Amino acid sequence: MDKVAYYKNSTLKCQFLYNTHEDEELVIKESTLIFKPPNHVPIKLSMDGMWDYSGKDTLNVSRIDIEHRMFKDDGNAYYHIDVYHDGGPGSENIYTDKGFEKGISDLLNLPVMFSEYLQQCGGVANMETV
Repeated sequence: MDKVAYYKNSTLKCQFLYNTHEDEELVIKESTLIFKPPNHVPIKLSMDGMWDYSGKDTLNVSRIDIEHRMFKDDGNAYYHIDVYHDGGPGSENIYTDKGFEKGISDLLNLPVMFSEYLQQCGGVANMETV
C-alpha cells in the first residue's frame, strides 16, 4: 500500500511503502517500511569512523528501508535498516561514524547503529536496532 504521510512531528513529507512476506525457513514475518523524503536529508558526519573515511563530511540521504524481522527458532526480533546516501564508492568507510548514527537515529526516532563492516557498501549504510 502506498501512502503519503508526515513522519513524526517533522515537516518532511514522506512516502511510505509497506510490504509483508513470510519465509518458511528462517523468518516468521518480515515487514518493510520504505521512508522516501521528497528532498534528500543532509546528515553531518563526525569523521570519527574507525576506517579513516576521507570523503565529504555531509551525506545526503535519499531513502531508508526498514525491515522488521522475527526469527522462528527463538522468536527474537530486530530491525534491519538500509540507508541510501550520495557517498558513492569508498563511503562504506563511514562505518562507526557517531555523527551518522546520531543523525539517522534522530531522523527515525530509533536508536540505530551500524551492523557488521562487511555488510557496508558505497552509497548504502547497513544499520540495525532492536
